[in-house]
Amino acid sequence: MTTAVFTSAPAGDVRTSSKLSLLAKRFIHALAESRARDALRELHRHEALLEDLGRRQDHSRLFLMQDDGLPVKI
Repeated sequence: MTTAVFTSAPAGDVRTSSKLSLLAKRFIHALAESRARDALRELHRHEALLEDLGRRQDHSRLFLMQDDGLPVKI
């Protein structure tokens, strides 16, 4: 879930277009931060998966020998 937090604009002599521009800039910044966090989370999940696969890999000589015949004919 993506959540954006906007601070309230200061009341005073500020033009409407400036408020809209500031709001758009904050929204885009929050969106970019959210996407960067999601990408980092996916990267960590991918690295953890690769480490897990590396640990599960059987490196014994029996696993690497492939000159035995198949148990059934194809």
